[in-house]
Amino acid sequence: MKLKLTEFSTIEDINSGFMAKFPYLKLEFFKKGHGAEEPSAKSDQLNPSINLNTISSNWKTDEIEISPALTVAELEFRMKDLFGWHVQVFRRSGKVWLETTTSDHLTLGELNEIGKELSTPFEEDKLIDFDYD
Repeated sequence: MKLKLTEFSTIEDINSGFMAKFPYLKLEFFKKGHGAEEPSAKSDQLNPSINLNTISSNWKTDEIEISPALTVAELEFRMKDLFGWHVQVFRRSGKVWLETTTSDHLTLGELNEIGKELSTPFEEDKLIDFDYD
């Protein structure tokens, strides 16, 4: 999947394209970076309506290739390297979004599948009522 960027693209635009491919993952953008296996500060989180050009205008390209085989760490690094953005991948778990601090070694495909499994309601085995008359 290729995400095409323009000078008018917003964080929300990028996330919509990303979530079309990975519905149980989302991208959050931050003012500052974070260390390995560390969370980003909530106070540094950027508003989704912000134009990407205002975060950084030193883009090396206007598109990024994102595949299910790409690890979370690789995607976060590419976003910083190509665009100057501090991005963190979040995974859905039920109705909650969790920041991926200890699963950066997983691929986007693997993490999306985990999110799907944790967000799909469990169907209990149907109980059969036996009548022993």
